[in-house]
Amino acid sequence: MEPKEKEPKENDDPLQNLDRELIFYYNRERRLERASPAVQALNEKRLVKGGFIHSLTSTKSHIFLLISILIVMAMIMIFSALQAPWGVITLKGNDLKISAGRSRDASFITINKSIAEGEENPYTGEAYVGVSPILKTSGKTNPADIPVFTGQIFFTMEPEEEYRLVLPFSAENYMLLFQVGDQRASTRVKTK
Repeated sequence: MEPKEKEPKENDDPLQNLDRELIFYYNRERRLERASPAVQALNEKRLVKGGFIHSLTSTKSHIFLLISILIVMAMIMIFSALQAPWGVITLKGNDLKISAGRSRDASFITINKSIAEGEENPYTGEAYVGVSPILKTSGKTNPADIPVFTGQIFFTMEPEEEYRLVLPFSAENYMLLFQVGDQRASTRVKTK
């Protein structure tokens, strides 16, 4: 027996049934309905409103980061405002403004004393002054190697007084320590 040839069916020809509707299990419109607004805007080719502020507040983590940065900046500004400026101290009713300078061959400290506002009985008498350079070293420095200048000045009842102390060393920045009786105060001064 000879094998019988199968007769082609109507459905076997792929070019024959092009009119038939195709079945897709993926529906793009349904997917886009459930997508985020940013994806929908990209699909519709609309411009998404953005910018610097929008990028900082677009997600919860960005908002948290922005708030953290603002809090740190506020703290820095508050602490800077509360900190006394270099070279200004008040000691027992006397305001002291200290500056440092350099002439041709010597360094000096100038202390301008004035009586603090509203102070009726400011301190009068001797005050001890200690001056030391602020050294920039990379390694450990032996405290005995740091030069210290000590001196005395005398406060009177004059409303304003000026004292100049010539230093035996020179530096960019100085640390000053004042002692009046049992009260001490310190400050830093930059050389002008």
